[in-house]
Formats: sequence, structure tokens, C-alpha cells
Amino acid sequence: MDSKIIYASTPKENEKLPLQLLEKALPGRDHIVIFGAHIPTKGLLDRELDILLLSPSGIYIIELKYWKGKILNTLHNLQKSIRIQWPDGRVQDKNNPQLQASDQGRILRSDIDSKLIRDRSGGTRFRFKQPIVPAVFFTVKKSELEFTVDEARSSVPVYTMDTIRQLWENKPALYTEQELQSLINMFKIEEQKVEGNSFPEAIDEYRIEKLLFQRAHYSVYKAESEFGRKVFLKAHKIDPKLLKDQEQVLLDITKRDGFVSAKLEGNPYVLFHSNNFRFGQYICSVTMWQDHMTLEKIMKEKRSIADKIRILKEIFKAVISFHEAGVFHRDLHPRNIMMQSNGEIKCMNFDFSRIVGLRTVKQGMPDADSMYLAPELKPSEDALHQLDIDQHTDYYSFGFIAYEFLAGSKPYESDFKLSHLSLKEIHPEIDEELSFAIESLIHMTQSERDFGWKFLRDEWGI
Repeated sequence: MDSKIIYASTPKENEKLPLQLLEKALPGRDHIVIFGAHIPTKGLLDRELDILLLSPSGIYIIELKYWKGKILNTLHNLQKSIRIQWPDGRVQDKNNPQLQASDQGRILRSDIDSKLIRDRSGGTRFRFKQPIVPAVFFTVKKSELEFTVDEARSSVPVYTMDTIRQLWENKPALYTEQELQSLINMFKIEEQKVEGNSFPEAIDEYRIEKLLFQRAHYSVYKAESEFGRKVFLKAHKIDPKLLKDQEQVLLDITKRDGFVSAKLEGNPYVLFHSNNFRFGQYICSVTMWQDHMTLEKIMKEKRSIADKIRILKEIFKAVISFHEAGVFHRDLHPRNIMMQSNGEIKCMNFDFSRIVGLRTVKQGMPDADSMYLAPELKPSEDALHQLDIDQHTDYYSFGFIAYEFLAGSKPYESDFKLSHLSLKEIHPEIDEELSFAIESLIHMTQSERDFGWKFLRDEWGI
């Protein structure tokens, strides 16, 4: 049988994308994820399991946690609770997910054993060949959650999005397809239909060829029209429950696009989408396809420092041209910057931009957890962070991109760990003043970024 996810209950919004990524990570055959199955417990309400993974290599019960920040304790099975520090600095006590997974494993084993006894006369042919394996799955990248595991006192393995395949890879097969199917049948699940971020086959007249990238608010695809024209297609998915609100967001974004288009008309660094249109549950826009490479891909290539600085100069010129026209991009990101086959730099996705003289539109803000996002754009209860959204937000994003491009790694991986090596320490051939200027751009305080921006304008003669 084909690998898939069976939804016994509806996942929360922050669980949908990790579940889709988990599904993509599964081998093509005989790996079944059951999400949200309910099992009875003695004298209590039914217990909902996060993830039950049935695979040839074993039966796994997985505790799902969408945590970011830093776990202050060393993880092991002998503690009831752990303490986590969130990216905004808050500290909170949480139940130990390793113990939760172990507890769920025991309840599940008891439930399956009782089902086997009841179903024995019906010819069920399943028997355990090893214990149910509990595990913890943090549905983030390892860089987004700091933690350490005391292996000597931990019988429950811990995984992130980067390592989850280790749960089933390179392990001998214990169960046949028929045995796994009989176990699925035992649960008698009424499968739920889940609307999430799944990739559509077609939108309006456009056939989707490839997902280019996905953000919290939208996806960008390579698509082809019915007449064979290649395009970028950007699609915001609408939540039916928030239809009225999201239509207002569409109106705000459309108005903003109109103002930005007028301000940047003829700008050689801009790649604009067409007017927005509505198709079913999607808010969409298209633009002509350009053979290109995103800066995200370019940053992974081996290039000389001189070549990297040449590319950064062109991006710097682009951002200055936006500012001189009274536009602040606010969402500069390696995926939003591309180099065409002729070497020209283009920037796209101005949905979240600010136009001088107009009020800041809060709807449709970029991803709050993007490391490229200036700290003053991120939600905060601290009034000191509610500063004017001006050119300093782009200073920060450019500085973060420049540091990562030159250093080969991000200056820091989380908002609570800000220490980093200087560019000069990483690459001695980089001029010390240039190193200091770029690092000043990623300062938490807006005014501290001015020095770096002015230095680069003078140094690069722009």
C-alpha cells in the first residue's frame, strides 16, 4: 500500500505544514501515519494520540511538539517537567514530552492487546514482534530549538524536521503489508478531510508544475497557462472561516500593489506580479516566467569573496532605489531576490511594503519567525519595539543577508542567542571596516544601523 497520512481528527493550523512535510519524508510504500486517533482509557475520557506511525520496521507512537527557543533542562526520562525559554524571552514550565510519549505507548499497547483478544475469532492476524517505540518529534528545524539529550537516561529518542527520517531508515522489516493493514482495520477510523497547505494541481487556467517556495501566508509556484506560457504564480489560500477578513486583506494588498507599482514604475530591479485575482479558495497573481536563480541557491554555491561582494552591491543598489522612491520592502529574503540568466538582479513580493506618506498596513505582515525580519517588525508586548517602520527594517534584512552570504552561515540562529563571530574573524581577507559596517546593520537598535548603511554607500560609491 502507498504511504500516507490518515487523519482521525482535524489538526491545528500550526500542525498542518509539519504533517505535510512528514508525509513527503516517508518512503513511498507501507508507511502509514495516523494522526489524532482516540483510544479508551479506564475510567477516563478517550485519549487522543498525536501520531501513530505504522511501518515495516516497527510501530511508533510520536509526541508532536511545535516549540521554538531553548529547552533549559537536559532532556531525559526521569523528570516530570521541563523548562523552555521562548524566542521572546518568556520562560515556561511544560510537561516532559518524553514521558508523555512513553505513557501513550503503554496505553496504546493495552488498547491493541484488548482489540486482539476481541477480534481473535474474526481471524485478525497480528502479533507484536517488538515493543511499541515512543518518540518525540519537534516540528521545527534543529536550528530553531536548542536542546540537549542525556542519552544515558533517555530511552525515548528525540527528532526534529532535519532528523525524523532516522526513525525508520536503515532498519530491518518486521511487519508485512497485510499485518499493517490488519492493525489499521482494528482502529475503525472515520477519516477526516483536512484542508491545509496541500499543493493544487491547477489554479484557474494555470497548471502547477512545481512549488518554488512556501511561506506562512502564501506559496509561489512555477506554472503554465493553457496556451503554454510559463509564469510565476503566487497563491494566498483563504480560510473560509475568515473569508470576510481575508477579502479585506486582499483589498489592502491590491491597493498597496497599485501604489508601489506607480512609485517603482520603470525600476530595473523590480519584478512585479499582475493584478490580484480570486479563484475559489485562492487569492492569486501571476507574472511572466524569467530564467533565474534565487539568491537562496546562489548563497549555497562556492563563490569568491569578490564575486559575493559584487552581487551584494547590486542588491544594495536595488534597495537604495526603492528607498529613494519612498518604498520600504520590509520582507527582503534570499527567496525574494533573484538573479536572471543575464546577471541582472530582480526583487519581488512587495505585498508587505510600506509607502512613505501612507499608513502602515498591519494585515499580511511577513512571517514573524523569519530570521531576516527586523526585530521591530516582530510581534512584541514591549512598547519599545513598536517603532516606526521605516528604511531601517531593510537595513537589517540586507545586513543579515550580506553576513550570511559572506560568512557561509547566519550570524545567529535564534532571537535569544545573538553572539557571533565577526566577518573579519571568519575571512581575514575581508576589510575590517567593511566587516564592522555589515555587522552594524544587524544591530537590534535601529539608529545603530545608520553607520553601516552610510559606510557602504560611501565605500561602494552608490
